[in-house]
Amino acid sequence: MQSTHPAHILSILLTTLLTLLATIVSGVPAPAPDPELQATEAAVPSPPGPAVYPPTPTLDDKDQGVCDRAGIYICRNPNFSPPCTHQTFCLGSSDSSCTRLDGKALSIGPDPGITCLFYRNGVCRNFGDGVLRLRYPGIAKVQGRFFSFLCFRG
Repeated sequence: MQSTHPAHILSILLTTLLTLLATIVSGVPAPAPDPELQATEAAVPSPPGPAVYPPTPTLDDKDQGVCDRAGIYICRNPNFSPPCTHQTFCLGSSDSSCTRLDGKALSIGPDPGITCLFYRNGVCRNFGDGVLRLRYPGIAKVQGRFFSFLCFRG
């Protein structure tokens, strides 16, 4: 009497399929090599040393398409004391406009005419932990750490 156990049936089915596949594969001739695709040492020389690639060019504003840009002044010390940087970015409220920070800013000042929302996470969302809204001239002593921001005109 033959077994009707599912594992036994699966084993028989798998063996049959593998046998059929082996029969099909063994009867198919290998494709002939294309002489035009054969590489030789003369056709594809090895580089003389480690590969050196030119730097990737940076895009300026006109290459990046339409983007209304603005900036913020960020200092690592209170009262806008150095070291400070002025970072520029695209304005907007979409996810692609979310700009990340390292959480070390102690003074922040948006450009005149710009309003920025600073978030305590890196994804420009308020998860109940508060949002800092700043306009020019900004704030000389930030309370807490902020890891992302969005800015817009107004």
